[in-house]
Amino acid sequence: MLIRYIGVKKELWLNLLPIIIGAISLLAEYYLIYRIEGPYSGTSSVAINPFLVWSYYSPNIFLSIVASTFFPLVYMFFNWKEVFRNALLGYATLSYLVSILIFSTLTEIGTRQYHANFSWQCIVCNYILFTVVSAKFIQKTGSNGKINWQNKLILASFLLHVIFGCLYLIRFFVTKEYA
Repeated sequence: MLIRYIGVKKELWLNLLPIIIGAISLLAEYYLIYRIEGPYSGTSSVAINPFLVWSYYSPNIFLSIVASTFFPLVYMFFNWKEVFRNALLGYATLSYLVSILIFSTLTEIGTRQYHANFSWQCIVCNYILFTVVSAKFIQKTGSNGKINWQNKLILASFLLHVIFGCLYLIRFFVTKEYA
C-alpha cells in the first residue's frame, strides 16, 4: 500500500524503518525468550497449531470475531468502497486481519500454551480499527449532518457494543470471571 502512495523512494524506506526495527526486535525477543536459558526456556516454543488456543477460550470462533467487530463490520457493509479507497481504514482493516491470522495460527507450546500471548495484537488492532471507523463515521455524519437509516443502524451497532461491554464489565466485577 505504501508503494502505491509513495513509490519506491527514500520516503518509503523511512516509512518502513519502524517495521524493520520491529522485526529485528521481534527476532531478538524470540531469541531471548526461547533460546537462552531461563525459567521457561526448554519448556516453551512457538508452533503452528491453528485455532488451538482460541478454541480453548471460545467455543464459537466465528461468533467471537463477529461479536468483537460488529460495529466496524456494519460500517464497512454500508461503506465497503471506502475500505479500499481510504488508506487509514485500509491499514486498520489489514492490521486487524493480520493480527487474527497470527493469533489463529501461532501458539506457544509448553508452560505458556494457554496464556494466549499471541492474542495481544488482536486487542490493539481491534482498538485501532474501532478508532478509525469511529472517526470516519463521525466525519461522515458530521460533514453532511444527515442521519439516514444506514447511519442509524451503524450508530445502533456501536451502542450495542457499548451496552454489551458495560454488561460484561458488570458481570466481571460481580462474578470475578472473565470467560
